[in-house]
Amino acid sequence: MSRLSSAARLVVWTPGVLVIVAATTLLGPQWIGWDEIFSREPSYVYWHLRMPRALLAACAGAGLAVGGVVFQALFRNPLASPSVLGTTAGASFGGQVA
Repeated sequence: MSRLSSAARLVVWTPGVLVIVAATTLLGPQWIGWDEIFSREPSYVYWHLRMPRALLAACAGAGLAVGGVVFQALFRNPLASPSVLGTTAGASFGGQVA
């Protein structure tokens, strides 16, 4: 099996991730079908409540992934974590102060 380049992986995985994010927004206390996302009431719930939350969660996850890659590249260590520089302790302190 040949190894895919980073660009090829991005092209392969991006549509799948987008479909999963869109599909998970249909789940909830009230199921919203694919055909209902453009009707009046379910459309509001889908586009104004569920979709922004799902996109924000996806962006937060992507940001955390990029942060991890930066730490690993900075220290040239695949096991590096934010606790190496004390970032975890600083974030905890900032959270307590806020």
